[in-house]
Amino acid sequence: MKAFYENRTYDSQFPLVITKSSGFDFLAHWHNDIELVYVLDGNLKMGINKECRILKKGDVAICSSGDIHYYNSKDLYSEYFLILLKPQLLESKSIWPKNLRFLCPFIKCKFLKENKISDRVAEIFTSLHCESQKNTEHSHYFQRAHIYELCGLLLCNIPSEPLLEVKLSRSISHLKIMQIALQYIETNYTQDISLKDTAKISNMSFFYFSRLFNQITGKNYKSYLNSVRVEKAEELLLSDLNKSIMDIAYESGFKSIRTFNRVYKSVKGCIPSNIRGSN
Repeated sequence: MKAFYENRTYDSQFPLVITKSSGFDFLAHWHNDIELVYVLDGNLKMGINKECRILKKGDVAICSSGDIHYYNSKDLYSEYFLILLKPQLLESKSIWPKNLRFLCPFIKCKFLKENKISDRVAEIFTSLHCESQKNTEHSHYFQRAHIYELCGLLLCNIPSEPLLEVKLSRSISHLKIMQIALQYIETNYTQDISLKDTAKISNMSFFYFSRLFNQITGKNYKSYLNSVRVEKAEELLLSDLNKSIMDIAYESGFKSIRTFNRVYKSVKGCIPSNIRGSN
């Protein structure tokens, strides 16, 4: 898993996928795709840039291209639709204005109901999923029509503002700094890298970087670094059964097997040996 950047590939020439899933945990990352979430049931915790919300039934989240976002639904139950699409799908028809951002990326079901679009939004997500399941020769025509209608409803009803050059520059600057930091962690997680080291690489003061890191990733620096190491360790546990757990611990950046077991259990809810025992 790439903790910092996700480069998604699509199965066909139609660059859109929609999935129906339950429960989701994913470290802070970004991609060029637009991501739309609709909660069918339960609670889904999600962070986008500096904002974090617990989404409930009927709520929608909109993650624009380049936004750093994460999911943290540990101990939460949720069912949801998740759409990923390439911006080109919209830009080709110029239906998504450039430098436009919604005032808040999280849209409550109550707001959708007040604007009398909640039922239609739910129908569109459901129809998109049904068409993707059919996967017929002409399904993409219906999917394109549904996604255009959804964008139209959102743009017409959800408060937004054009980003002024100064505000846009500042926003992009913060995201670029954090992208550099996450990439640095991804590349050097096996080493003894500290918050101070990463702040220096990001060319920011220790205290400001620490606060920004918490806001954008939803975790403090140590927790995020440990989560990256655990994800990498799990990949090795499942892919290389001949390698010892001790070797995997050291290769993943942990200094002792005791620390590895403790941190792994805190993140995954079980010790590393249980993962291999269940396969």
